[in-house]
Amino acid sequence: MLTFILALISGYSTHYLEPALSTFLKPRLDSVYFDVGEYKTLTFILLLFLVAVFGFLANETVPAFLIILGGGLGLFSSPGIRALKFFLDQRDKYDDE
Repeated sequence: MLTFILALISGYSTHYLEPALSTFLKPRLDSVYFDVGEYKTLTFILLLFLVAVFGFLANETVPAFLIILGGGLGLFSSPGIRALKFFLDQRDKYDDE
């Protein structure tokens, strides 16, 4: 359960940590070209790797699927909540008519 919660947090914090990590990695990876969106993917992968390491250190046996699921839910939580709010607002608008 701890690693699932850490995966949720790491997925949610990917948007906030990506600018700092990309400015840290760009000078060190001059020979490798990364697109703008690939830095966000790289940040997400590194954060999930840290979650797996912390889970190993905490002696928890968690399937990789739960780590990826938690990270994905955390990563897409903000757009998902906005889409749900938009959907509910549209439904209320049609119910009022």
